[in-house]
Amino acid sequence: MKKAILSLILVCFIILCSACSGGETTTIADNNSSELVSNLLIEDEEPSENKTTLLSQGFLPKANVQKVSLDSSASKTGSFFSYELFKTAYSEKKNTLISPISIMYALAMAQNGADGETLKQIENAFGCDRNTLNVYLKSYLSALDENLKLNQSMWVNPQGQIKDSFLQTNADYFDSEIYSTPMDSNSLYEMNKWVEKKTDGEIKKAVDSIPPNTDIFLINATLFDAKWEKEYEKLQVREGNFYNLDNTISNPTFLYSTEHTYLSGEGFSGFCKAYDGGRFYFTALLPDENSSLSKLVSSLDGADFSKLIKNASHENVSAAIPEFQTDFKTDLIPILKKLGIEDAFDGDKADFSDMGGGELYLAKALHSTSIKLDRNGTKAAASTAIAGATKGGYTPPKTVYLDRPFLYAIYDSQADMPIFIGTVSSLK
Repeated sequence: MKKAILSLILVCFIILCSACSGGETTTIADNNSSELVSNLLIEDEEPSENKTTLLSQGFLPKANVQKVSLDSSASKTGSFFSYELFKTAYSEKKNTLISPISIMYALAMAQNGADGETLKQIENAFGCDRNTLNVYLKSYLSALDENLKLNQSMWVNPQGQIKDSFLQTNADYFDSEIYSTPMDSNSLYEMNKWVEKKTDGEIKKAVDSIPPNTDIFLINATLFDAKWEKEYEKLQVREGNFYNLDNTISNPTFLYSTEHTYLSGEGFSGFCKAYDGGRFYFTALLPDENSSLSKLVSSLDGADFSKLIKNASHENVSAAIPEFQTDFKTDLIPILKKLGIEDAFDGDKADFSDMGGGELYLAKALHSTSIKLDRNGTKAAASTAIAGATKGGYTPPKTVYLDRPFLYAIYDSQADMPIFIGTVSSLK
């Protein structure tokens, strides 16, 4: 028997830049530095001089942060935000995949530097106030098991104007490592090495360039690595037909099994397949033959999906999952604007005064993901780059064969929230 291993890797980047020198702020140039960042590997040629220094996580004394149950109102907020993000990002004509948890942590770190109408718009998009979300995400970090790892870092230009209070807040809530770096080619090299290390080498070049006048990068790297709760036998792996959205037929290898959590609703059916430990599930929803994937996506929201999971029936399900892999890239700016976050991307209206001096705004927001699911498990990677610049008895089993376009999620049952959501429209 071969073990099925799930490795979901995601990386979030926020780049905050400033070319303005106004405002009363504190730089980190005079703070004590600790060890020099070194001994990390990347495919690029190593720069001749390393100027990036790691300021210990105790750069500022950490405050005691209260914790909350993962089954809280903020959990419902996370679920709602996740599905609104996905519905806005969904593309009917190609496979879609986003990592809501990646985007949440990235945007939450930026939110800690926002004020005024900019802050209000971000809070409205999340569905809760900044403090509530900070406390919830901190609690989520403290409740992680061995299958899921979250890492944060802040890369600060010593010539910039980033406030100590902003760094303190993100250190308190997100356990961020803090680096001092001059934002040059060496900085690019070091940030990519950090991402590569935290993602077990799955993402080697996450940051392609540093915008002019960059004051700070905020980076989140998440690694999910779990085995299936039940391993696939050799006889459970065989070829089958997948009916693509464009009416062509592909012949992927399918993974067959009997599951015991059946999902159903108007126009669809589905199942949950557990990963080792029982906290995370591969959750799949298949539209009825007289319905469509786009109709399914548009009909669901976070509350619906949460209710669907909680009301699942415990009965036998003959399930088949195709081996597949897909890549997806999208510009987050129009997506976040549709969720009401507009001022953050407007140089004349953005207010990130709680982050530092200068007229900061978010100039770029890109999200890239990839996933590979096969008999040995699943590997998925994601990066989010946001650039800121100035200016009972026997019952016949149900059958859910994912042999046509379907929706899927990697679902955290403890937090009642997806960490990945995707669709498969074709397997070519």
